[in-house]
Amino acid sequence: GVEAALTWRPLPPVTTTVAYTYSASEFLDHLSLDGMSDFSGNQVPGVPEHTLYAALELDHDSGLFAALEGRYVGAFFADDANQVRTDSYGVVDLRAGWRLERGRLRVTPQIGVNNLLDADYVDNVRTDEQADVSSRIFEPAPGIEVYGGLSVALTLGGAP
Repeated sequence: GVEAALTWRPLPPVTTTVAYTYSASEFLDHLSLDGMSDFSGNQVPGVPEHTLYAALELDHDSGLFAALEGRYVGAFFADDANQVRTDSYGVVDLRAGWRLERGRLRVTPQIGVNNLLDADYVDNVRTDEQADVSSRIFEPAPGIEVYGGLSVALTLGGAP
């Protein structure tokens, strides 16, 4: 496989990132559990050949931060025989927050929205050498998902 990433800061508080992964994962020597089928040379199930990640991030000196992130995941096989395949998909996420630092204390509230465009896609696949389309190997992703969080960090020792 090959991975490549590019990060660019057009302005001090703005960072853009693009990362691409190509995986040519295949079985070198693999027989079915009953020994009747040879899956050698087939693509390893659960591993997409292509993935792409892109982000536009703002990290301001005031502590305000935000990110718009996108992911593309290519189709991949769900079975050792390479007969059951998922669909490729793209997802957009958004998150924002504020980082407050006072001496050794840092408090960071944030909120985010996953799957901002409410895309339908398979979130998880239970790979199986004998999978078929009617089996329960595909787990759908949730639709739009809103979350919030609070991080509190205290630095011990050393200078503040």
